[in-house]
Amino acid sequence: MHEVATDQAFDARGRRHDDVGDRPAPEPVMRQVPLTWRGLGLDTMASLLVESFARLGSRCFTARCQWPRLHPLNERALGAVAHHPLIMAESTRQLALALEYGRPPGAVRAGESFGSCTMRFARPAGSAPYAEEAPLPGLLHPPAAAVGATADGDVLLARAPRGRLVTAPRDPGHPVLLAGRPARMPLLAVLEAGRQAVLLESGMTAAAVIGLRADVCAPVPSRGALIETSAEPGGSRFLVTAGGRPAATGAVTLWSK
Repeated sequence: MHEVATDQAFDARGRRHDDVGDRPAPEPVMRQVPLTWRGLGLDTMASLLVESFARLGSRCFTARCQWPRLHPLNERALGAVAHHPLIMAESTRQLALALEYGRPPGAVRAGESFGSCTMRFARPAGSAPYAEEAPLPGLLHPPAAAVGATADGDVLLARAPRGRLVTAPRDPGHPVLLAGRPARMPLLAVLEAGRQAVLLESGMTAAAVIGLRADVCAPVPSRGALIETSAEPGGSRFLVTAGGRPAATGAVTLWSK
């Protein structure tokens, strides 16, 4: 179960503050309307995460999600599945698409809360051309394990001359991160590139990641954007530049004893 709230706040007893007279929030009406992977614009059925959702208020919803082993981010996991942290972000993105397209909500009661995810939406910056970095020779891709990935095809970074980290996906058409082989990185790919850069520079493992944040202010080229990291208490920040200009910023929160 994954829950998403836009602007609503909740108190400890699970009631909505906008309820008149502070009455307990009513149970959502049970209306099961299935979502389809084609309806959400996904490339494969295995990519579908949101099964149904319910309206809890004017600006608040709850959703039922499935996080299957065979999802493209998890399909190479062995033994017990350790879900990729972007599974939560992708669930939120799919729910936002369902809301945008006006899908009727289904409903199911929440289980135990174990994480949260928030997305902010802004108007498109326009279609102005951007300066893509010139191809760099001699790129060296790090091993998948060094960036917290499960397979080489998930690696989004490479070492350029002078040790710089640049975006250079091993699989330019990754079914989740780069579906359709885009020239510009979607937000999920920017988040993953930042996560991989921080893990590579810090030497920590994927299990250490407990939080991700990214803000995109300009197009991020799928190849050739520079990624720099700087350590801070509790994790690291990352900066993505393209054509010498900032394109995205973010942070990775790391668990420590």
